[in-house]
Amino acid sequence: MSNTLCFCGLLLSSVSDHNAVASLHARLQQDRFAIVPASELWPLLLEHGATETGRSPFAGYWDLATPQRDEHGIEIYPYKGTLTSYYAMDTSRSDDAQRSTAETEPEFPGHVVEHIDPTTVNGDNASYYRLHQQWPLSADSNTVMLAVQRLVHRLMAAGATGSFHAMFSAFRVTRSETALGDPSPEGVHQDSAVLTIVMLMRRHNAAHFSGGSRVWSLEQPSGKPTTESVRSDRLLASHTLREPFDALFLLDREVKHEALPVLQADEAAGPATRDVLTIEVRRPPRSEEARGGTCEG
Repeated sequence: MSNTLCFCGLLLSSVSDHNAVASLHARLQQDRFAIVPASELWPLLLEHGATETGRSPFAGYWDLATPQRDEHGIEIYPYKGTLTSYYAMDTSRSDDAQRSTAETEPEFPGHVVEHIDPTTVNGDNASYYRLHQQWPLSADSNTVMLAVQRLVHRLMAAGATGSFHAMFSAFRVTRSETALGDPSPEGVHQDSAVLTIVMLMRRHNAAHFSGGSRVWSLEQPSGKPTTESVRSDRLLASHTLREPFDALFLLDREVKHEALPVLQADEAAGPATRDVLTIEVRRPPRSEEARGGTCEG
């Protein structure tokens, strides 16, 4: 297995805010991923305007997460609640992100619409959409949300200028007698993003070894890996985010990733949950020809 498995931080607290972002960008360019512990990331978010008083309200938004649905009203992954909104960023301008309305449609109020591969089916009905509950508008003024957006903006700006869309998703995965608790039923995959960030918000009654993340080389086939694959050098890293604001940063076009099932630490204590903030940064569709530089590798 690659030596990058041992990398577990950037010593962000030992350098200035500006140098910390530059250091993270450099590490991503070198290793294509970075695991940043909360002890380093939270101080960096404080430098970007987060406040201690904003933490609890921010974590509370996960209580509003509901399973995504298709256009027929059928729940997709009933054990996986989501909140999703898109934000427009322009690294040539200020670090303010603006909520995008391009992904909303009048017939689905309060939701954003994600277009998917039309070959996806639910029974006899072809499914063309995923409907996600939007983040409440109050989230846009939460100091933690704003700090994360500013950090993403600066990280992208460290490599190039241009327009980006950032998809912010709150995921709550539940494991119980009736809930599967698998955050990545598709197994090893990519999200066609320039940059993907997975940031832990909360774990409740989750077994210590469960709910981890894996990073794979591009040579690893997509789908559920075999035992042989897990033992191969195609597995670049295996790590469990355990503390709030532990985070995994990925250059999504340069590596693949996978989230592992959540298991209950104590079945008598009720369901296990894992709350994560996932951020997927992409070029707007009209700007695909402008790829290059920035965190795109």
